[in-house]
Amino acid sequence: MGRKPVHRDLPSLAELCPQFAGFEAHQNKSALVFRELRRIIKRVRQVRSAPFYSMREVAAFFGMSVQPVAQLYERLQAEGLL
Repeated sequence: MGRKPVHRDLPSLAELCPQFAGFEAHQNKSALVFRELRRIIKRVRQVRSAPFYSMREVAAFFGMSVQPVAQLYERLQAEGLL
């Protein structure tokens, strides 16, 4: 059985992060992505609950594996942002 598609009314990550062109070798990827996700959440937050970007979508956009993104989502949830 396939996964049920989730409809998201969010702008593309490329639209929200036009300045992102990859990471430099000395940068902490997780810290930078965490900051970007917090900024994105504040920008797209709605009155009603709505699905956020999938972890796979975020991982693909930022060129990371899904596991660190899952950890970032846990931190965002602990802060009450997701």
